[in-house]
Order: sequence, then structure tokens, then C-alpha cells
Amino acid sequence: MEPFVKLNIFKVSKSLSTASELAMNNPKASLPIATKRKRRTKAELLHLLQSSINCLGEYNERITIRHLFYRLANDFGAIDKTEKAYNNLRSLLTKWRRSGQISMSSFIDGTRWHYGFEGYSNATEGMILLARQQYRLNLWQGTDRYVEIWVEKDAVASIITPIASDWNLKTFVTRGDASISSLHDAAETFKRASETGRKPTIIYLGDYDEVGLDIPRVIQRNLLQDHDAEVELIRAGVTREQIDLWSLPTRPPKGGMRGDAIDKAVELDVLRPDQLRQLVVSHIEGMIDTEMIERMRVIEQAEREAFNDIIWQPANREKLNSAWEGANLP
Repeated sequence: MEPFVKLNIFKVSKSLSTASELAMNNPKASLPIATKRKRRTKAELLHLLQSSINCLGEYNERITIRHLFYRLANDFGAIDKTEKAYNNLRSLLTKWRRSGQISMSSFIDGTRWHYGFEGYSNATEGMILLARQQYRLNLWQGTDRYVEIWVEKDAVASIITPIASDWNLKTFVTRGDASISSLHDAAETFKRASETGRKPTIIYLGDYDEVGLDIPRVIQRNLLQDHDAEVELIRAGVTREQIDLWSLPTRPPKGGMRGDAIDKAVELDVLRPDQLRQLVVSHIEGMIDTEMIERMRVIEQAEREAFNDIIWQPANREKLNSAWEGANLP
């Protein structure tokens, strides 16, 4: 081992001497300076943890880690808005969730899901749960529109979906440009709505940047050209007016891309849940008679209760239980 060590020391000494000679011959030259990565202090980590807890406390629903990251960077000033800082936050959140400082159920991953359905324990359970949870009256029947909510990013879908569900509307995540297959499926639904005299309408939310402004135009064009489906698309956010009204945090536009030339960009993720709700609900209420909706909600609740009463009647429960046991029913 000793000759090996001496050899390495000699090589290092020679390299340093050569570098010194180069520096003497060229005054502008300089030796590389090793920089040590700055680590967060305990106070900074505590501030980031508390900011994360405070931000999560604003939500009744689960959100994505990406959405939390944007909120921490833009609204709380607790983290740099870089991909490196985002990856570091993910590692910290893993640590904090394992230690119990942040709940495991705080976040949702919209890119991974299960396929299939486990089923019910028996017919009685299935009918009760269906009646209580899954029965929904079509609040939009008799109206002149068929409406869906489309969003550019998974990061806000977990916030938008419950809002849309309150109004019996579906949410679709485009993840940038929607694929031709997904547009085909959507077009078939839109064309069926048109055949019944209802106007297909998309309430759209996306980034305010070159690509984000162009995506709605591409969606409308491809639906019409490729699938023969004409759809009204309403951009609910982000808009230039909202940037000024809410003083939204901006970033320089990337430039050199398609779409409109703009002087500033804003990502959809920076909007708070109350702002997202305001945008979606205000557009929905402009398309439908809210008094009629409230009457239909009362009818829906009454029908749920009626189904529940019917299921719990002894004769009906006996039939359901007999079906579960495999008996022949009349």
C-alpha cells in the first residue's frame, strides 16, 4: 500500500505545481475554488415545516406535492422556485410524514391509480351504498348545455374535481395537449349532447404562458378537424386580468415557443383553492338557473332517502338476502 500512497501524493503535488506555474504565467488564470453546498439551518427547516403545515391547513381536500411547492414558493416565501428545491422538498416531506409531523393522507398522486372494483359484501350492502353515495340526479337535464371542466395540470385536479362534482360535472386533465384518443372519446360524448339539442361547453383552466394560451385553440381545432365535434371553450383562468387583480406571482416567459407573445407568465398552480372555486362556480352559475338547481338537489336528497327506506323494508331485505344466498327469486 505504501508505494501506492506515495505515488498518489506525487501526482497530486505535480498537478498543483503545474497549476501554480500556469497561474504565474497567466495572471488571469485562477485555480478552481471548491464550493460547499449551503445547508438549511434548523430555524429554516422549522420555518419550512411550519409553512407546509399552515398551507395544508387551508385545504379540506388532498393536494399534490407540486401544488404545495408552488404555494410555499409564491405565497409563503419559504422555498426557492427551482426544480432542485422541489426535489429537496419531496425528500423532506417523506421524512416529515414518516415522523408523523405531517399526515400521510395530506397528498394525492394523480398520476397513479388502481384499476378494477372490489365489489360489495352482499346485495343489501351494495344497494344501500349505491343509494346513499352514488345515486345522483342529473342536475343539467332540461338545460341547453352539456358542460365539462378541463384543466391543464394534475396539480389542481384534486381541488377542481370536488367543485365540479358538487354541480354534477366531470373533470378532465389534459396534461398539456390532450391526446388524439382522449379527444376522440370526448368528441363522441359532445356529439351525443349536440344531437339532443345541448351545446357542448368546456370550462378551461391552464397556465398563462405561450403554450398554456395555445392549448385551448389546439383542443378546439382538433376536436373539429379530427372528430367533427364543435365545442365552445371558455377560458376561466389564468387570464391577464386575474394576474393584475390578484397580484399573482409571475415568471419570465420561456420564449421561442408557439402561441401568443407575452411579457410575463403565471402558472395555474399558484391560484389558491378559494380563487379556483370562484372561477369555476362563477362560470357555472352563468350557464344555469341556480334556483332550479336547488330544487333538484332537494328532489335528489328525497329520492336517496326513499331508496334507503325501500331497501330497509323487511320484504325487500329478505329478497336481497335470498339473492345473496343464491336462492331462486320469483
